[in-house]
Amino acid sequence: MSRTGSAWRIDMSWGYHLLLNCRACDREAIASENTIRLWCRDLLQRIAMRPIGNAIVIPTGMHEERLAGYTLIQVIETSSITAHFADSTGSAYIDVFSCKDFNTGDVEDCVRRHFRPEHIGRVFLERQA
Repeated sequence: MSRTGSAWRIDMSWGYHLLLNCRACDREAIASENTIRLWCRDLLQRIAMRPIGNAIVIPTGMHEERLAGYTLIQVIETSSITAHFADSTGSAYIDVFSCKDFNTGDVEDCVRRHFRPEHIGRVFLERQA
């Protein structure tokens, strides 16, 4: 941390946050709890993150058809991985946040391998305290 004028400036990132908006995924894959769990295990291995406990994978949005799909939450030693899958549109919304650096290309490759989206929109943030 350094001082610039009367304000303090953070000289390092606290964490890295990748947000993926995936369109036109394989609908069978995103509607499969087993496929979602397999993707999470593969992702953890590829980006070298240590899970804390098992992934939570639950159906959500069941009271409104357009919102129905699975949600995944995986706590990792350095933060979390979350994903929301929309059955009605074939979309997936995936966030990987970690104070440990990771290869964003590996995340995207893993998503492509398991869910086969036609398009991935991507935002990468360096989070600061």
